[in-house]
Amino acid sequence: MAHANLAVGLLGLAQTDAALAACRQALALNPQGAAIACTLGGTLLELGEAAEAAALCRRAIELDPTSAGAHFNFSHACKALNQLKTAQESAEAAIARNPDSAVYHFHLAHTLLLQGDMDRGWEEYEWRWALPAFAELAALRRQCYRPEWTGGDIADKTILIYTEQGLGDIIQFARYLPLLVARAGRVILAASDSVRRLLRCIEGVTVIAPAELAEQSFDVHCALLSLPRAFGTRIDTIPGQSPYLRSDPADTARWAARIGGEGLRVGIVWAGNPATQRDRFRSPRLPSVAPLFTVPGITFVCLQMGAGRRDLADMPLPAHVIDLGSEISDLTDTAAIMAGLDLMISSCTAPLHLAGAMGRPTWAMIPFAPHFPWLLDRTDSPWYPSMRLYRQSQTGRDWSSVVAEIAEYLRRMSG
Repeated sequence: MAHANLAVGLLGLAQTDAALAACRQALALNPQGAAIACTLGGTLLELGEAAEAAALCRRAIELDPTSAGAHFNFSHACKALNQLKTAQESAEAAIARNPDSAVYHFHLAHTLLLQGDMDRGWEEYEWRWALPAFAELAALRRQCYRPEWTGGDIADKTILIYTEQGLGDIIQFARYLPLLVARAGRVILAASDSVRRLLRCIEGVTVIAPAELAEQSFDVHCALLSLPRAFGTRIDTIPGQSPYLRSDPADTARWAARIGGEGLRVGIVWAGNPATQRDRFRSPRLPSVAPLFTVPGITFVCLQMGAGRRDLADMPLPAHVIDLGSEISDLTDTAAIMAGLDLMISSCTAPLHLAGAMGRPTWAMIPFAPHFPWLLDRTDSPWYPSMRLYRQSQTGRDWSSVVAEIAEYLRRMSG
């Protein structure tokens, strides 16, 4: 158990090789302990060893069928392997043994939504309010002192919406704001600093800072990611209209002049926020996408911001790639650049959602075990009609097949 706990600590320090070695040592010393098998299963899953993690968690369940944690970790491992029915059943088994666990319910929500079961999925998604990560937002929610809107008539009412979670989530679910404008007397949106300027392009929405909430008068309120539940969204009723976000024409012209270039102009982003859970499995990183730059006849435009730019220290971009990442101040700039591109290629991160929200031709690099909006076994997205999905064929961090497929299609376009 000491080696198993050491593995957990090393994983938290991002010392993945040492963590894996500690896992192996723990297994060698006591492969039969239920608690050890459960702990190591969870750790191995985070290290990308999903199949081995699933086997260990299954063994933990055999040794102690009453362990909610073993069922939960087994569910996570099965989800990482895209064995979603088993993942759902195991999540439900964990909840049966610990029905008040918000963590278990929230995981079940993602598993259901990834299968397209939105009726149950959105209901389970409401358990997020009991998670520690949502404590600050839950406190803001309690300050509203008005009824929560769940889908009733608001024709003569003012509704307050507040943003939550990551930038990609905000962009994806901002599609509901124009629907509210058509349905409510007035729509107020309390938005975080990073997206306020971008979301002001939606007509009919009054965008404020969260600090201004106390000054507002409203009748009902709703969190942004509770809107799909309030609208009763299912796969066949997803509001897929686009664009619902736009750039300023003057900004678009200014950035287009900055880019110049001949032939196809293709934007590229290879990494998301490293603080996001399992980001290392969704972000291909620069070395993986670099082969794309050898495709002739294309002006590549780098829109990479944040921690992903650290890759440039070890692998500078080729001279023919225009790097705008250091010149972008916010997502409004990103939107203006995208408006002047012929194609956007991105990993699963905020710029991907932004390109889709603007209706731009977009190719998405999707991990084997994806976030729920991407569903499974399809190359299109009901959320973004202008998007094509290129998926990993197996779990892990090898993106070579995805990049090779994209490169082939680029050659056809530029040829």
